[in-house]
Order: sequence, then C-alpha cells, then structure tokens
Amino acid sequence: HSHANAMMGNTKSALYRLEAEIIDLHKAGNSYSKISERLDIPRSSVQSTIKKVAHFGTAETLSERGRKQ
Repeated sequence: HSHANAMMGNTKSALYRLEAEIIDLHKAGNSYSKISERLDIPRSSVQSTIKKVAHFGTAETLSERGRKQ
C-alpha cells in the first residue's frame, strides 16, 4: 500500500491542474471532443471529470474523499 500512496502523492497536483483545465475549457464553451483533442486525453475522461464537478461542485472535492493519510 505504501508504494501506491507514494505514487498517488506525486500525481495529485498534476491531476488537479488537468481537471481545472478541463473545467476551464468546458466553461469557455468547448465540446468534450474538442477538450479531449486539445489535452490529448480520452473523451470519456473529459466527460467523467465534468460530471464529477457538476455533482460535487469542484474537481478537488472528489479527490479529497476517502481515508486521510
């Protein structure tokens, strides 16, 4: 478990930045397809991030859930 947690810590801030960028692009009126092309990520990732934010209010909220380390 400690290895997985260490790996997660390294990617968390990058994930927040990516999610924030997805949200910004979406708010600017870009389609899921345009966002996925621009960020070179799967369209499904764009869609799930936007749905997550719509449900929880921010992308960070979901990432903060779970057991604290």
